[in-house]
Amino acid sequence: MTKLSRNPDWMGFNSALQRAERLRFLVYPQYRDSRLPGYPVGYPAEESLGDDRDAGPFPEGQAILLRDVLTWHGAAECRWIVRRPA
Repeated sequence: MTKLSRNPDWMGFNSALQRAERLRFLVYPQYRDSRLPGYPVGYPAEESLGDDRDAGPFPEGQAILLRDVLTWHGAAECRWIVRRPA
């Protein structure tokens, strides 16, 4: 487990990103602001991430930047998980 900086100038500078290659990521939004990434969870590519019922488009800004950073480091897939009201 690791933490990425929220600063867009530093977001890609984390040695753990070297292990993102061929992983699938579910990216969950923050609780306070559903447009900002809260945390990504990476799974081996051969594991199923389930269906797309909770997936939606990545919001502009930091969410897309995070998706692009993960993809650049070789992530097989990234899904934005939409927070639904209870």
